[in-house]
Amino acid sequence: MIALLMLASGCLKDPAEESAGRVSITPYYLLNEGGHETNSHATRTGNSSLIYVGGSCVLAGVESLDMDMPVYPRFLKTKDGRYLMFYHSGVYNPTTGVSSWAGRYCYVAQSSDLRNWSFSKKLFTIQSNVQSAYGDRLINRTYSGAYPARMADGNIIVASAYIGNYDPRHRMLDNGIAIRISSDEGESWSMERRLNVGTNWEPCVQVLPADSPHPGRVIIYYTDSCPYIDAAPDAWSKDIISTGVSYIYSDDNGKTWKPDDLLGNHLHAYRYLRDSNAKWKVYSDQMPCVIQLGGSSRLVGVSECDQALCSSSSTDYWVGVSYGEKDGSWGTPDADEVMPSEKYYGFKGCGPGIHQFASGETIVTYNYNVDKNGNRLLMRMADETAHNFGEEIRVFEDCELGGYGFWGESLIDNHILVAAVGGRGGDRGKGYKMQIGQYYLNHDISAASRKVKVDGSNSEWQRGDEALFAGSNGNCHATLRFSVSSDTLYGLVEVDASGSDASDCVNVYFADADRQVLASGDLWLKFSADGSSRVSRYNGKAWFTEDASVVSKTGYGDNCYIAEFSLRIGELPLSSSSSSVKLNFSCSDSVDGLSSIRSVTDPDTSVWIKLNIR
Repeated sequence: MIALLMLASGCLKDPAEESAGRVSITPYYLLNEGGHETNSHATRTGNSSLIYVGGSCVLAGVESLDMDMPVYPRFLKTKDGRYLMFYHSGVYNPTTGVSSWAGRYCYVAQSSDLRNWSFSKKLFTIQSNVQSAYGDRLINRTYSGAYPARMADGNIIVASAYIGNYDPRHRMLDNGIAIRISSDEGESWSMERRLNVGTNWEPCVQVLPADSPHPGRVIIYYTDSCPYIDAAPDAWSKDIISTGVSYIYSDDNGKTWKPDDLLGNHLHAYRYLRDSNAKWKVYSDQMPCVIQLGGSSRLVGVSECDQALCSSSSTDYWVGVSYGEKDGSWGTPDADEVMPSEKYYGFKGCGPGIHQFASGETIVTYNYNVDKNGNRLLMRMADETAHNFGEEIRVFEDCELGGYGFWGESLIDNHILVAAVGGRGGDRGKGYKMQIGQYYLNHDISAASRKVKVDGSNSEWQRGDEALFAGSNGNCHATLRFSVSSDTLYGLVEVDASGSDASDCVNVYFADADRQVLASGDLWLKFSADGSSRVSRYNGKAWFTEDASVVSKTGYGDNCYIAEFSLRIGELPLSSSSSSVKLNFSCSDSVDGLSSIRSVTDPDTSVWIKLNIR
């Protein structure tokens, strides 16, 4: 990222400062630069966690996004490090007093630091009084759900659903998908090209990776209401719409698309049988997002699925997870036209997205009414196979607008997850805001192989070192990383935006990797901002202070400090059968309070992070 953030922290590296004994820290978003091998944390993702980066949530409104009701954010990072955010407009009807979030036109904004956003371009705008494909009237064409992806040739493609305003469900030729392509990282865009695929909405663009059976294939998934799965008008009621997820694809970077067929041979991906009677079947799967799992050819897609009976007057939305076949296909439908063969509906929600860290952790974002205040953005983490979902995470819960809004999404950027949700904070069509913030992935780390001089300087440490992060409250952020040489373990803690109170400190906890609770011999190191330190050992019931061979040195910069330390590996609670120890890490600041990876009072260590020493 992000020169502006570095300037704000007062910790840009200045050679003159360093020569004068001042330190500058490495910003959290630049660590772990070396990345991970695919599924490097497989089988251990249950110990991984997402930590909100305190103070990172910003509000972007009409002054920076050029619309009053921004919603439906989707992201792409450019080759030169900028972030592009695609979004569409809600609309307020002053006559009825009703707000609609379905979309009218699509914009793109950009940022170099995820904090300061500026409107870039209108990508898809309302087209008024255009001739209907049926030749019998003029219609208005509106756009929604712009979704970007980078193609194998390096160009960026964006797809949006367009829809005619006259009987869009049945006049299918007036609806479809529009695309635009940029060859210069979003600075300019090709002319709009419309791909007529019938009544659809909410496209998702996926580009298959090099290890796919179809490397570089561009796939546009969409909510499909084509004749094969659209209940007849008299099936249930005028409000019942039968949907599933279908797709078109291109093997030449968007030049040609298959099937080249307006309404006939749609390619189905996944759909759920919602209800049926003697005459009709009604299906439900919409708002798709699809990934190919790392280290596999298997596709996994999410969608929202209404499981209410068609006779019901209400809806019952659940997040559906659909698992393709191992050969990279979606399989074949069963006797009820349901596919694929494996589907999972584990939690209520709508508008989902799915993404995966290189290390294996899968993230599903979605929206749901969890309380009386309305829809809010939520997340759940799953393992490298997109199974075994964890607990609900309420995104931006402690921020100004609380993460409430509609159809949020996320972007994975190395160890950072960028999340956003719009449609909150305004009144009667004015002043709504987009909330945009960051989460940090903490998971098992390995010590680098390097001998370090403990002198209160971080000059020997590298940005590629694996690191942990603590700092969910306020602007106090702390990172922790390790190096090992011979029989010595070295550690470096860097604290940004710290106060100067004597109580400001960081805490590093080591526990036996083979135990599930704190045990005798576990170690606690405390480093205070004033340069003092303390070593404590657990005796089976409580912590007590002891002398140990821990050497530490504190260095100071502008509104930041570091604690560099070393100890003999023999001092660690390292069992004879293990080359790793468990870790917990916290920072405490007089202004922002305590922030820790895991609870510092709970003796349960089963979910602590592992530090691999050898």
